[in-house]
Amino acid sequence: MSTIDSEPSKGLPSRFVTHALTIAISGLVAWATSFIFEWQKDKRDEGRYVLERDKAKLEIVDLFKDKQPTLALALIDYYRDKFAKEDTSYASLLIAIETVISTVQVQIALPQPTDDAHKEIASLTSEFVKDQFFSAARRQYAEYIVDLYKKSGQDAQRIVSVLLNTIIPKDDDSLRRYRVNLYVALTFSLLPRGATTPDDLGRLKALAGYLEYHQNSTFKLNVDRAIAKQGASSAH
Repeated sequence: MSTIDSEPSKGLPSRFVTHALTIAISGLVAWATSFIFEWQKDKRDEGRYVLERDKAKLEIVDLFKDKQPTLALALIDYYRDKFAKEDTSYASLLIAIETVISTVQVQIALPQPTDDAHKEIASLTSEFVKDQFFSAARRQYAEYIVDLYKKSGQDAQRIVSVLLNTIIPKDDDSLRRYRVNLYVALTFSLLPRGATTPDDLGRLKALAGYLEYHQNSTFKLNVDRAIAKQGASSAH
């Protein structure tokens, strides 16, 4: 009787070990399968990331070539937030393209119709100009101001005054100051010689005292060009 009872009990440990081993192997296989799927997913996501990033480069360059700086700058702003924080080389590329858009001395935007220059000049305000110079339309709006000036006649000084009043003081509005003042300087560098008086030029020269002037080559270039162009006219 005791012999019969003891035989089943001898088999229990071996069956337990077999089942435990089977469970462990199954768990390991499941973990490995999950790991492979996740790795493949990560590789696919990485591939999509690289594809989208490289596609964005072509889109931005094509828009610039097609005289669509507003859309190009909008994409630069979007992809800077999406890619540039973790990809320094891509960030450098976006900065390089934006620098070209922000400094090139030929017209690169599609022309905007001006039906009534006098009415549009009368409605200009420095706050509105600030908003435009901080938007994706900043390059196109700078060229629009230049076109408006050329059609302004006796209203020309009002445009100059509004532009100068658009300058953000060095201790104010740190969010918008760099970009707005950069585009004020760019606009003055694109305006015809003779647009400013000596007093106007003094307000432009004040930008050389800003921190941005000493820390950012694009800002410095635009300010120097504006002073050089308008200074040459004021000297006569």
